[in-house]
Amino acid sequence: SSVSDDWKGNPMVNVYRTVPRLGIGQALNFGVSVSTGEFCLFLEDDDYWPFNYIESILNCLKINKNCFTVAEIKNIDSEGKLVTYKKIPSDIAKRDLLTKNPGINISNIGIMRSDIDRVLGFDIRSTISVDKIMAARLIENNVHPVLATGAYSIVSLSGDKMSRNNFRSIQSSITFFWRFKSDYNLVDSIRLFAKILKLLIIKK
Repeated sequence: SSVSDDWKGNPMVNVYRTVPRLGIGQALNFGVSVSTGEFCLFLEDDDYWPFNYIESILNCLKINKNCFTVAEIKNIDSEGKLVTYKKIPSDIAKRDLLTKNPGINISNIGIMRSDIDRVLGFDIRSTISVDKIMAARLIENNVHPVLATGAYSIVSLSGDKMSRNNFRSIQSSITFFWRFKSDYNLVDSIRLFAKILKLLIIKK
């Protein structure tokens, strides 16, 4: 592939191929299994990091103990300007994940390898929301999110990706509910299904 060709001959980069339709959870776990470093960062194929992103995340992980990092999410608008897509709250609790996504994305989190091992890797039963599920499991195990000040990832919001957003949000909400249903109280459940109903109406 072009990615392999771009990095061919670079001793710092290893390119691995997985079997087709492996599943995002298993693909991420494979990447972790062949990694040799102390920290793990993940980048989706249509997202971007600015040049100082990795350094900012690693510094944050080194300073803060028992944490995983979350970076701000930005995108490029129709005029080509870099704008904030989702501002991340300074404090994220597990309850914040029950009815919404406060800004957890596979491309904007940094996790220590040992903490991924502690929660037995990414959830391979889910085909969506594996990043949000990972965040919830880390918080359950006293690994808390820390906002990486000044760091941001750039998400791609192509027309095709935007057209799938409502459907993916519905899928994500249902997946997360079934994974953590024992944590939902009545109010949380009503809020979640009101959100799903709203998305269904907008989709129509």
